[in-house]
Amino acid sequence: MKFNKPLYYCCECKKVVDTVEKLLFVEENTNKGFCSEECIEEFYFPLMSYFESLDKKIRKALGIVSENIRQDFDDKNLVDEVLRFPSEIFKVRNELGEEFSTYIRHFEKYSAIVICTIYQSQVSFVFFKTITSSRDYLLEFRVSNDVQKNQQKIPENETADFSEEDFNFMQLLENKKSKLLADLLTKRKDDDISFEDFSLYESCYQDCLE
Repeated sequence: MKFNKPLYYCCECKKVVDTVEKLLFVEENTNKGFCSEECIEEFYFPLMSYFESLDKKIRKALGIVSENIRQDFDDKNLVDEVLRFPSEIFKVRNELGEEFSTYIRHFEKYSAIVICTIYQSQVSFVFFKTITSSRDYLLEFRVSNDVQKNQQKIPENETADFSEEDFNFMQLLENKKSKLLADLLTKRKDDDISFEDFSLYESCYQDCLE
C-alpha cells in the first residue's frame, strides 16, 4: 500500500474502494460516487423529503390535498411505464451542471409524474412520484430551462384559453398515442427505425392524422 495511490471513496459513508469501477453513480457531470444503493438512498433522502414537502405545499395551496383517484402508484410496473413511454419530458439544470428530469405520462383519467436523475442515458434514481387529475397542479411541473423535443408545453399566453375539457382531451389523445407506440415497439423489426430516432419524424405526425 502507498500513500500516493489514487483514492476513491463513497460520498456518503466515506468507505475507501480500490477502483472507481466499485463506485455507483446516479448523476452525469459529477464526481459523486457511492459504495452501495443504501448509501445512495441515505445521501439523497433530504432531497426526496424536499420534493415531498413541496408537493404538500402546492396541493394545499390548490385545495387538492387528497385526490380521489388511483392509489397504487407505488406499483413498480406503473412507474416503469411512465419512464418508458412518457408523454412529456422536462429537464432542469442548475449553475453547477446538476440536472433533474421530470417524466409525465397522461392516462385517460389522470397523469402520472416522476422526478429522477439520468446517468448514461438511463434513469438512475427516482426522487419523487405522484399522480394527479388537476390541470393546475400539473402545470407546476412545466417550468424548465431545458425541454425535450417531444415535450408539449402550453405557451404561457395560451394558458387562460386551455379549458378543463381541452386538458381531458389531451390526456385521452396522449393515452392513445402511448398505446399505439407500445404496440409499434412490440411489432417493429430489427431493420426498422430505432426508437431513439422517433422524435426526428414528429413533424409528420399531423399529416399522418389527417
